[in-house]
Amino acid sequence: DYNYYCYLRWLAMATVGGGFQSDYDVLPFRRLDNTGVGAFTIYYTGIGNIGVPCLMSGVASEWERMAFALLRNGEEHAALTPEMNLWTDMMALQDVHDS
Repeated sequence: DYNYYCYLRWLAMATVGGGFQSDYDVLPFRRLDNTGVGAFTIYYTGIGNIGVPCLMSGVASEWERMAFALLRNGEEHAALTPEMNLWTDMMALQDVHDS
């Protein structure tokens, strides 16, 4: 259920018109510019400069674009490796970033 809801948050953000989304346990220590929400932005890159979807922003169309990119990526991995029963939104995000 947890990973299902992680994918849904991308579509939920597109549905509500975009904006900022964060995990409940994330507290940004620097001021974020909330006047320029536009292109999709991930604020935490983690190890290897790969995005971790814990604090993000974008307009609705960007959230929708990313949501469908991640869903397509999950479908591709399910077709390629049917024995793998877990492909999180973070794995998909990192894979989309690398491709």
